[in-house]
Amino acid sequence: MLNYQFTQALALSYKDMISLAKDDKTLLEQSLKDVNAMLVVNQLADIKETIDDDIIHNNSFDIALDLVKYDEAFLKDKLVLEQIRKLYISKIKKLSYGKIHIKDMAYRLIVQDPQVYFNFIATRDMETARDNDCLQANEISVVGRPDGQRTVIGRNPLSSHQEMIKFENKSNDYINSLGYKSNSMIVVNSYDALLHRMSGADCDGDTAAVMVDDTIYDSVIELDTPLFFNTLDGAKVESLYTKENIIEITKLTAEINRSLALCNAGLMNNAMNYLYMIIELIRDRFIYSNLKSKK
Repeated sequence: MLNYQFTQALALSYKDMISLAKDDKTLLEQSLKDVNAMLVVNQLADIKETIDDDIIHNNSFDIALDLVKYDEAFLKDKLVLEQIRKLYISKIKKLSYGKIHIKDMAYRLIVQDPQVYFNFIATRDMETARDNDCLQANEISVVGRPDGQRTVIGRNPLSSHQEMIKFENKSNDYINSLGYKSNSMIVVNSYDALLHRMSGADCDGDTAAVMVDDTIYDSVIELDTPLFFNTLDGAKVESLYTKENIIEITKLTAEINRSLALCNAGLMNNAMNYLYMIIELIRDRFIYSNLKSKK
């Protein structure tokens, strides 16, 4: 599911947003006319299969659903209708916030190219570990996906548009030969700064959303400048290992990270508002010109 951060970081037009939300909108409209569709949309379709007489519900929402699971006639009850109305309002709000269902989207585990990793263990030399059979720079392999598939990945949360990365999936013979039973993996190359672009992602359990959608792919904002690297990152600073110093360093790094995140979020918000600012400026000038001509 798309979220507001993804939609902010993409160059989506009004028509693009309407197109992406079309299925959600259609399903919501259909559920207002059809009882079965309403049950599916509000995740009540299997409620009759989850009867448990030992559970005692104390809130009006669960009590209303208890009534429905015994008899669908209670769908016309005022109490039940009020709870379903709240569900609809919640779903409409989420849709308006940018929470849109994408047919081909799932979160997958980020892992490093295993061939390079194994080669380095054997040789202890990165130049030897990397060869023509491993993933090369700008290559990413989503396990179980066809070669050349237009794909976009992004972490949640993200700090800026540069973290949305589009690529054509690269099928790799060595990775395929390992016989992974899980398709929920993204294998990244060991050459470029992909992980640095994604807020310093690493391969210790980090995940990213994998999206296959032409509208989203075409809306990714390409980098037009080289990546910025902090040359002081990793610098050694002599310090006594004391409780006070650990607390001070933790506070300092947390404040810096929080400040950077807020700055990036502010930039994204301003970028999204820029078009509306221009439209308002043009509108105001148009109104002013009309008033001036009438004097």
